[in-house]
Amino acid sequence: MRRALLWEREKLLDHVRRIHLLRKRRQATPEELEALAEACFRLALHPATPPSEAVSYLKEGQRIDGTNPRYAYHLARLFYGQNKMKKASGWIRRAAQYNPSSHRIWAHISLLQKEINREYHGKTGYEPDGLRLRGENIAARISEGQDEFSEDLLDFDPPKLKGAQTPERQDAPESAKPQSTRGLWKRVSGAGTCRWTGIYDLIVEDLLEREPREKIRDEMLPLLDRIIKMCRERTGGNMAFSVLGIEWLIAGYPVSTIRRLIKNFADEPQDASLLLLETLCELFEAKLTDVPQRLASALKEGKIPPLLAALVHHRRLLRQPLEFRALGMYRLARGFVEKEGLSAEGGETREQTEKKAATFIKVLLNAAEELEAPEPAPMNDALLAKPKEEAIDVAGARNVLGELEASCRKLEQARYDVFSFLKTKLEPMSKKIGDSQEYSQAVKDHTAVTEFIGLLNRVGNAGIERLQSLTGRAQKLKAAELGNDFVDRIDTCRKNFNELKMPKGLAVVQNRIDRSLKSQAEGKTASEVNISVDLGRFIQAAREASGLPDEAPPSGVVNGDEGGKPDLGPVEKKWPDKLAGIEGVKKALDLVDREVDAVIEKRLAPFREYSEADMRHPSLQALRAMVKSEAAELLYRLSQPERALALWNDLIAEDALNLDALKNIAVYESLNEKDHSAILGAWRAYGERLYLCDILLQDPRPHAERRADFHRDFASAYSAGLLKDEVEARQGKKDATNLLSVANSPGYLEEFISHKVAEFLNRRMNLNTPTLVLGVERTAGPERRQKALDEMLSFVQEACTYLPPKAQEGFRKICSDLLRKAFEACAGTEGRTISKNIDFDRDEEKYVHWIADVYRLKKTFFVALRDSKDWIHKIKSVDFLPLLDRLNMLPTGTSADYQESAVSSLRAGEASAVIETLDFMVTGHTVMVLQYLFDDRVDRKRREDLFWKLAAGLTRYRPFWEKLADRNDENLKNVLKAIDEASRFYPEEVIKSLKGTDGSGAAAKFLEERCRRYPALTGPAQHLFILYHKQRVPEKAIPFLEAAAKNGFWKEGREECRKHLNSLKLPGEIDGLLKSKNYRGALKVLRMQMKENPASQAVLDSLVKCYSDWIENKPIEAGSLILDIDSDIETWLEGARQQLEAKDVATLKRNKHALLTNAALASLGKLDNVEKMRQLEEAMSGLLKRDGENMPAVYYLMIANFQKALHLANSSLMAEARTEFRKADRLANRLLTEAQDDYRNKAREYKQQIEKARAQLGF
Repeated sequence: MRRALLWEREKLLDHVRRIHLLRKRRQATPEELEALAEACFRLALHPATPPSEAVSYLKEGQRIDGTNPRYAYHLARLFYGQNKMKKASGWIRRAAQYNPSSHRIWAHISLLQKEINREYHGKTGYEPDGLRLRGENIAARISEGQDEFSEDLLDFDPPKLKGAQTPERQDAPESAKPQSTRGLWKRVSGAGTCRWTGIYDLIVEDLLEREPREKIRDEMLPLLDRIIKMCRERTGGNMAFSVLGIEWLIAGYPVSTIRRLIKNFADEPQDASLLLLETLCELFEAKLTDVPQRLASALKEGKIPPLLAALVHHRRLLRQPLEFRALGMYRLARGFVEKEGLSAEGGETREQTEKKAATFIKVLLNAAEELEAPEPAPMNDALLAKPKEEAIDVAGARNVLGELEASCRKLEQARYDVFSFLKTKLEPMSKKIGDSQEYSQAVKDHTAVTEFIGLLNRVGNAGIERLQSLTGRAQKLKAAELGNDFVDRIDTCRKNFNELKMPKGLAVVQNRIDRSLKSQAEGKTASEVNISVDLGRFIQAAREASGLPDEAPPSGVVNGDEGGKPDLGPVEKKWPDKLAGIEGVKKALDLVDREVDAVIEKRLAPFREYSEADMRHPSLQALRAMVKSEAAELLYRLSQPERALALWNDLIAEDALNLDALKNIAVYESLNEKDHSAILGAWRAYGERLYLCDILLQDPRPHAERRADFHRDFASAYSAGLLKDEVEARQGKKDATNLLSVANSPGYLEEFISHKVAEFLNRRMNLNTPTLVLGVERTAGPERRQKALDEMLSFVQEACTYLPPKAQEGFRKICSDLLRKAFEACAGTEGRTISKNIDFDRDEEKYVHWIADVYRLKKTFFVALRDSKDWIHKIKSVDFLPLLDRLNMLPTGTSADYQESAVSSLRAGEASAVIETLDFMVTGHTVMVLQYLFDDRVDRKRREDLFWKLAAGLTRYRPFWEKLADRNDENLKNVLKAIDEASRFYPEEVIKSLKGTDGSGAAAKFLEERCRRYPALTGPAQHLFILYHKQRVPEKAIPFLEAAAKNGFWKEGREECRKHLNSLKLPGEIDGLLKSKNYRGALKVLRMQMKENPASQAVLDSLVKCYSDWIENKPIEAGSLILDIDSDIETWLEGARQQLEAKDVATLKRNKHALLTNAALASLGKLDNVEKMRQLEEAMSGLLKRDGENMPAVYYLMIANFQKALHLANSSLMAEARTEFRKADRLANRLLTEAQDDYRNKAREYKQQIEKARAQLGF
């Protein structure tokens, strides 16, 4: 079969290719184009065609046969299946405009509106379920056979509430708006009939989704009857009915209805769907005790699928959640028992104690009895059949109305009699019940009245239906013949039947009697009795007046002279008769515990009937997990945590990603475990699983909010007094900060910041709108979006290092994928269009709040630092500053508009000033601390202690200090250089040894110890080198210099250490070769060493020194060295690239550019004439062709162009001079924007000279 389908598809493809070729040659006839459209349509619907190709085929067919609605209809169905509701709504609207009376199209419009309604469910500003009601209106019109539909129904935007502020969707094309088609056509075939019978199935399914009620049952029965009659005519009709029947049973409607309807198939061979329905009916008819075994047997024999078995299991065996409704009283009773004998000392009398015990016993036993509700009585099948719609004359109409009026009067009289019976007899008796006989009689009468109220309700509905039928049948009769009062009589009768359905007085009295009976039930046993004779007579009269069949009389109603057999048997005696006092409370607690165990066992036992293979199905696993979760929670609340823990561990053994069980275990460990490592381990396992769930889903959003809450709560636990009232601080009511506890507890602060960063990461990932995922406005251009993407990727890369180790790499990947998808979506209009992103409003609000919360947290620290005048004198460490700087990794500045809007909500001043202040808060206070360290007015011991603690944190927080060192601030650089040098904090003896001619052993020992403890400082290693050099053993400093050159935070200090190393490690052969000016020999040795150790800094330094000496001492040969210099340095860079940071690579390239330029300049000699300038221009241009980023070459090319321009101007060649001036000016501008400070300053001077010269020459 599959081969046949593929072969047919190949034939269609051949036709399409052939006609495409003819069409390209403009040789296709109209008939061939029609065949092409048909072939495209068949290919699109072919099962082997992928959805993307199907869309293309349908669009091609629609272009050829533009007015045929089938292409638009099937395009809508394809997009609906892909969950692209906006595209689906556009195409189905077009299909409806092509064929406005197609019931099939309008049925799918109804479906689509209901689906879109789910997307808007709960959103503010829209009418609740507005689209669903619109879809139901369409379905009703289709079922009634209407041919015209209002253009208002062809709208897929939910109706807005009056006065609600919702975003205007101004980006929808005008053609997408509903257009009126009324009056432009008239239906010819099948007019006035329902032409798409599937609508009845849709209506029934919609009704089955609601809470089961008799009214809904009565609405569905006519539809089911109609579906039954159509089964033989419809393809798959039996299956359609079976699906509805299964849904009917699962929803809780009566089996008898399905049994009655299924008789229509008695003369047909039953197919698999009807056999499945039959099996389900048997399961719902079986006794509760037999259900588990029969379910397992049906599942094992393959009669029902596992999912359906789970639904039946839940409906029949798990009727209500496992809840103990007296938990508070249970705990109080436990406390009451534990304080046995102490009540008298508390001032309570014996009578008060006994009364309290009685209350405990009563409440506990009632709650225990409610643990498992009995199976509710099944809903009855419809009892009243609708009268046949036959023709009626005037006399007949008046007779029917008279019968209904008489029936209604008799029922009203019966209701009055029953109400009088309640008020005069039953209610007084229920208040003062003497013995069990009176109690049994009151219960029986009370039950009969309850059934009587139900009878009135059913009769009222039936009467109203008969009145409606009479009204419809009498419409053809003349009003004059019927009489002027006919319509009024019908309205009055309808009102009376409505009043029968709402017997408020009866219900109120019944509720009072019910409370009285319950309050007096203790110690009384119900016996077999009949209902009172008078009450039975009233009810029998009502039944006779209603016209209901006699086979279902109310229980215990007296028929004639013989008493009916009562259906209220003796109440089962479940608890002991007499429980009193403290001992009674103990027994009641024990009974509760045993009842809980019995109920849990009863709920878990049925699962043992299933085979292991069946229990591996996800639906049954989920059902058993739900039962165990409810049992564990109940046991935990009943003070049995060990048993609850065992169940939670079972759940995790069955499903390692059961988040609720993991969280419950973590809570249990927190409350009961004394080992903090075990507590943190439990919470860590929960946190890891929160991430792993979304990593498996390849989407960071499903559990993002839950993870954000987790990290927020943990951050609060680690705040160490940071926020005394975090809720108020978050609301901006106060900034309550205990600064010193934060500054002097860097461990707690690091955990706090780490969890805060993780919280902000998850909140940022919990957005759906592409532009807001990136953090830009919808109008942002490609460059801004690219910049935002880079910033977000950098943030994700760094923030993921604070996540649980097992989740870091996976979560980093899915976040990066989400960002890249958002970036790609923004490249098209769909990602930047509000109407295509229904979550835009919510996401925009969340994003602004996200930025505001980041700045609110920064503001908390800023205010604390600002208001605490003496914090700098009391801090014990400065590690809190690098930790606070981690908040600056949060990308808040990708959109200036959103940033300013968020900061304005803090009400802290002008937004731009607040942003600048908070973003540079850490830098400013770090400068204050560094200046404090070198303030001679401060006690030296205090400064030394603080300095060495700062030095200890330099290694751990090296990126922060390196970032500070890269700032273009000379004062800051001088302070950082002094910190790296560290000699200001040496003991006096060490200072003397460094200044003297001999290095003491004590000084060397001190410096070695400092090098080991503070590897980020290069000063101690350099000073140690000086000491050992004085002692003529400089090689002892090599390991310390190497460590400092690798780990030092100060760039210049690292370079100095490398120089010292080079002076110590440079081979004697190379040194000798350089001294003898044998540069080629030295270069040969260095290249060999570069192969052996490609990343050696010493080799690079020696290489640079070799070329520098060669250029300086042999300038004639310098021009021939350019290629060698470029090749050798690039070779070293390629070998060391992985070990270098980006800024180190940039520095090396600048040094290479300088060396190449010096070589080119040296070969030219003195630049004292125009020819030399021409040669200079040629040489620098050649360098720039090799590497356009060579700023020294740009600088000297600018000089050459400027000098040439002056020479040409002096020679009166003004046109050529103007060209050279322009070249020089462009090069100067480039240097000002791209070069480093030294060349930028030189370019600025030349820029002034160029402008001055041009002004003098009038250019």
